[in-house]
Amino acid sequence: MKPTWNENKTVVTDENGNTATVAYWGSCERAEASLVTLTNCHNCSDCLDCSRCSSCSHCSCCSYCSGCSGCSGCSGCSECSGCSDCLYCSRCSDCSDCSDCSDCSDCSRCSHCSGCSRCSHCSDCLSCSYCSRCSNCSHCIVSGKLGAYNYWVCGDMAAVGCQKHKIDTWLTFTLEDIAPMALDAGEWYDSYWNVWTELLQAGRGKGVYHAVE
Repeated sequence: MKPTWNENKTVVTDENGNTATVAYWGSCERAEASLVTLTNCHNCSDCLDCSRCSSCSHCSCCSYCSGCSGCSGCSGCSECSGCSDCLYCSRCSDCSDCSDCSDCSDCSRCSHCSGCSRCSHCSDCLSCSYCSRCSNCSHCIVSGKLGAYNYWVCGDMAAVGCQKHKIDTWLTFTLEDIAPMALDAGEWYDSYWNVWTELLQAGRGKGVYHAVE
């Protein structure tokens, strides 16, 4: 079924109730193209490359997230609920500004945590690395947001949105390499690439990266 536009052609809706706005994507073509990347998602808004999610907004590469009406700006998450501005989290609940966490609950601004179901209502865990059941930790990595995408830099690795590569590999990329990575990658490159390369240099060697299984 072809997506339908509202009268002013500012919002397009697919058969599952997912919406995309011209204000977010920049053009009618990009807005409509974003809906094609959603698989079995329902009632999500301005998301990209997600599957089996519902009621999320401004997310990318997430899967099996549900009831995330408070979920916004997430990337690569799985089976999460009520999270905000998270990156590569799994089975988390009511978290915010987290990165590479799993099985966590009620945490804030954490990174690379695992098995933190006992860590309840934590805060000020700003960009901590590889913690378990901890709060107010140090060993910080560099993390934040550039445009619509969360990023982190740790050890010799770095990620923006769904794209994770070694820092040395990032530094060899050109516009031609970046452009196919997302619908708005070319515009992101023009606006943020110089800032991103500075962050890569600043974060190099901070923390020790271990892949989270």
